[in-house]
Amino acid sequence: MKTFLTTLFLLVFICITGVPFASGKDTLGTVTILYVLDRTQTIASNQIAVWVEDDGGNYIKSLFTTKFGAEGGFKKRPDTLPEWVEKSSWENATPEEVDAVSGATPQSGTISVVWDLTDRTGKPVSVGTYVYKIEGIISWKNRVVWQGRIDVGGGEGNQTRRSKFCCPS
Repeated sequence: MKTFLTTLFLLVFICITGVPFASGKDTLGTVTILYVLDRTQTIASNQIAVWVEDDGGNYIKSLFTTKFGAEGGFKKRPDTLPEWVEKSSWENATPEEVDAVSGATPQSGTISVVWDLTDRTGKPVSVGTYVYKIEGIISWKNRVVWQGRIDVGGGEGNQTRRSKFCCPS
């Protein structure tokens, strides 16, 4: 029961402190995505992936993922970043893609990820609305997915964000 309450507390805490947001102007050519990470001290945890989709849910580009997930950890432990792995078809990623987005698990605090408004191949994206997603593994199958909208082109635009908690079925 204590483990369940601890996990529930972590989920609520991440929801309260981990609401991400995005800002940027099309004239800058980049968008900065910020989120707050509160690392847990449990095994099979703290895996993160950040990626962009178009408004129709089609994968555009990965921006960051922890090294374990990027380098095939999802093959060893299928619970590792399952939504990102499926959306990105990461099993087909080139070594250059893996190198470009993988990194050490960030320390607790505010994390900044920059999108250069290009797709997976490096081509600039079209004007429109995009969705960024941040998937975080809390412990084993317990995960959270944040998402928000980014309007590219046409000025500042509106941004919205929401969290979705995903637990084992």
